[in-house]
Amino acid sequence: MEIAEKKQFYDIDKNNCSLSLQSVEAPLQLKPCLNESEIIPLSRQAMKIEKLWEDPQDIEGGIDESGKIWFFQTRPVIEIRNFSCDDEENYILDSSNVTESYPGITTPLTFHFARKAYAQIFKETAARLGISSEIIEENSDLFDNLISYHNCKIYYIVTNWYNLFKLIPGTKYYTRIWNQMIGIKKSGEKNLSGKNSLLSTIKVLLTILFRFEQHPISCQLFYHRSAELLGKYKKELNNNTSAKQTFRLLEESGSKLYNLFTVTIINDFFLMIFTKLLLVLLKFKYKTKYLEIYSKILNSLSDTYSHRYVDALNDIATDINYVFIDSKHDITFKSVIEKNELKKKIETFIQEFGTRHEGELKLEVPSLKEKPEIVFSIIKPLLEKVNKIKTSGDNSFKLKKRHPILFFLAQKTLTLVKERENMRFIRSKVYNLGRCFYLKIAQSFKESKLISNIDDIFYLTPDEIKGVIYGYFIPSQALLESTILCRKMEYEKCSHKNHYRRFHVQGLKIFPDIPTTRNTKVFKGTIAVPGTVKAPVLRLNSDTSEIPDTYILLAKELEPGNIRFLLNASGVVTEHGSIISHTAIVARQFNIPFITNVSNITTIVKDGQMLEITSEGEVRICD
Repeated sequence: MEIAEKKQFYDIDKNNCSLSLQSVEAPLQLKPCLNESEIIPLSRQAMKIEKLWEDPQDIEGGIDESGKIWFFQTRPVIEIRNFSCDDEENYILDSSNVTESYPGITTPLTFHFARKAYAQIFKETAARLGISSEIIEENSDLFDNLISYHNCKIYYIVTNWYNLFKLIPGTKYYTRIWNQMIGIKKSGEKNLSGKNSLLSTIKVLLTILFRFEQHPISCQLFYHRSAELLGKYKKELNNNTSAKQTFRLLEESGSKLYNLFTVTIINDFFLMIFTKLLLVLLKFKYKTKYLEIYSKILNSLSDTYSHRYVDALNDIATDINYVFIDSKHDITFKSVIEKNELKKKIETFIQEFGTRHEGELKLEVPSLKEKPEIVFSIIKPLLEKVNKIKTSGDNSFKLKKRHPILFFLAQKTLTLVKERENMRFIRSKVYNLGRCFYLKIAQSFKESKLISNIDDIFYLTPDEIKGVIYGYFIPSQALLESTILCRKMEYEKCSHKNHYRRFHVQGLKIFPDIPTTRNTKVFKGTIAVPGTVKAPVLRLNSDTSEIPDTYILLAKELEPGNIRFLLNASGVVTEHGSIISHTAIVARQFNIPFITNVSNITTIVKDGQMLEITSEGEVRICD
């Protein structure tokens, strides 16, 4: 803390109720205005205000002649001065893309599970792209800290992500495209140690060319090997193993499966390059309409796991309508599974798509196999609209082969987007396997009276669980229960908090990037699926249960498990997202107009208000 030099002050003229600016005498300019007896109660009250609002506050107030403290106003700190990512203690947290994988809040176990996965996958990817082990080791802090956990929510440490990209020659030319792909507006890069020499740069570039040539084969090997490993370890789960043996299998399966996922990062890297080249060529040829053409090219994407998932839902809904043709209003999950042919169809669906559900990458969320009734809640809204759902293709853009370069770039981009979506579905199976391993360990903990409920395991960290199993952390039941209880209370508290999209971190201080609320009726976003529609708003939140016949779905973000709300929507508007997100891919399949990256709209638009989506990427509030 330092004492500011005070050269002027305002003097109060009580008779005329006015202020006059006066000069401070030189001896008093560096003298403290407050003494210790005033600072202590003032700071205590300020801390109470900050705790009440749960954010750093800009507070205005004063002390009267009697020594009484008065606060006039308080507002969140929205400006961080002298913020530079070149300072190693400063960095940026952003939830823009990661929120599709981990929406809302999550438990400590999920965060630490994901953190380890990110670190191992990206280290292995760097090595496979030809980056030397010395450079990887020099920047190990970046690899180990790609995500953060704040108020029980997962964020990207964006600064570290973009600094990792600098290890690959030429990626500075593609960071803008990466921003668009994952919906991040600003990266915030630092100076990076461990730059490549000319020789190592040539080695990396040659390795990348080799990986590109081998990429189609690598993708097929990924699907084959991941299915093989997932099948093997699912069988191991059924064996009667101790907690220590189960944890070893958990670590072994994670290590082998994470190494396979390097191909997913390499796929995204090539997607970034081809998207950049395609957009440059489209802009040259189609001028101002290039983004619209790009979106229409993506419309021709087909035959992904997501497409098959939706087609399977549609088939089941069709069969249910046929079986219950005379009693549609009496359809329940119980009545459906009483019909053998429908029961078998649902079981087949769960067998193939059982890990695709709301919160599919959260270890604490049950799968469809554990709660099959969720399948019916997904299908039910489709029953009335099963034959009315629009099919894909109306908005697709057919490239002609007489433009061979454009045709090649478009085909490669579509293939890479398809692989990206399919690989993300495999990822949900890996996380479900991790959940099954931890539930088995939790059963051992419960039998040993270390925890009261199986789900308590999700409030511990992998290191704590390993410590208990291997004997280097031997807590009492009371200590474990109190730790779990405290974390459950924090989790419950965070479930009611307003979670900001972006934070600036300076040292040990964290400042939310609070969006400015504008009194406007017209919003601008990114066109993910072109189209026009006008309909009332349905806001997606934890209380959303009833689905109206016609609506524009409005949400901060959407995840794969929100499919039941998406398929019935006339249009979709989100604050966070990207043009190649799962939501965008499914919306294109059914020609549902979709505008994403519409800042702060959920704080202004209310349920039932009429919205209009325009072909220019505007969202308008209608009177």
